[in-house]
Amino acid sequence: MIKTCIALLTNPSVTYDATELREFMDIVRRGGDRVDRLVRDFLAILKLESGVAEREAREAEPTEDIAWAIETVVNALKNEADERNVNIQVKVPDSLPTLPILDEHLQMVVEKLLHNAIKFSKPEGGQVIVRATLEEEVIRFDVSDQGIGIPPEEQIKIFDRFYQLTRAGLERKGAGLGLAVARGLVEVYGGRIYVDSAVDGGSVFTFVLPRTRSAALVAPPPPPAQPPTGDVPLTAEEAFRRLGITFSEEEQIEDPAAEEADESSRGLFGRRKK
Repeated sequence: MIKTCIALLTNPSVTYDATELREFMDIVRRGGDRVDRLVRDFLAILKLESGVAEREAREAEPTEDIAWAIETVVNALKNEADERNVNIQVKVPDSLPTLPILDEHLQMVVEKLLHNAIKFSKPEGGQVIVRATLEEEVIRFDVSDQGIGIPPEEQIKIFDRFYQLTRAGLERKGAGLGLAVARGLVEVYGGRIYVDSAVDGGSVFTFVLPRTRSAALVAPPPPPAQPPTGDVPLTAEEAFRRLGITFSEEEQIEDPAAEEADESSRGLFGRRKK
């Protein structure tokens, strides 16, 4: 979409009025938002797979102002919500204590849930409420919407990578990574995430985070268990391959000059090792 709009706008033989120019710019903006979200999702998955996210969690400075972190996300998604006639309400007390999580990680989890709530709102719009409450040793976050809801048989799958709702009439956007990223980041901090939903009755996504660093963050996390045969989850590299980005093993090069030239031509992922 972005490339098509730019090609039209840079065609010297065609002129456009102000309304048409604004429409083109809106298309470019929305396309840019999608690309930005997709790239950040893949980078987050790579961090989770490589252990970088766990290291960041162990070294994280506490989030001082949870209300500010959430309001920042809400403001960033305001245009998207307005376009879908969605009203966002934030119910977060200023008295919440600090939370040992990076602002960036907390905002990313809230963003994924809030974006999901906006995207799956009904055509006539609706209301989305973001809440945060203190419950003993955890802080609970809820993102509730009045959207199309999720069938019970799909509720256990929506946090899997690349899974997208299969309801008729839904336009598939993105790569189905948002909720997988949210779950991965929440679990890195010893929390949990789940959903309560009914078809045509809206959804409530909830995640809880411990107020103190969990025991899982004191030592490096154990190696992941081997997946059962026949149900192997996709790695980030396989995800790239399915999007048409391939990786090939480089042959050994004896000539130093040729090797230097080859090094300069490789990208980050061409040199990445498992």
